[in-house]
Amino acid sequence: MLGVIERLFGTFQDKLINEMNLWEISNLEDANNFLHREFLQDYNKRFTKTPQLAENASETGLQRFLRENLKSRISKRILQKPDTFTLR
Repeated sequence: MLGVIERLFGTFQDKLINEMNLWEISNLEDANNFLHREFLQDYNKRFTKTPQLAENASETGLQRFLRENLKSRISKRILQKPDTFTLR
């Protein structure tokens, strides 16, 4: 099963090379210009999707709760014996 990046690279390899051949592009400078001015604009217009939710989809509910509500607490510790301490 191919991942998103592999599918994307496959799309670029298939479509980009064919498009460059149609435009008769034969050097690096023309290829870079075509890529930025024509191909990527058309590709993004056709394949970009607006997310259903404006929030970060990779963040879980717990992560969001912790980010919004968890505050750090600074306290002094006094070391006594090895492996023991007192909070002040």
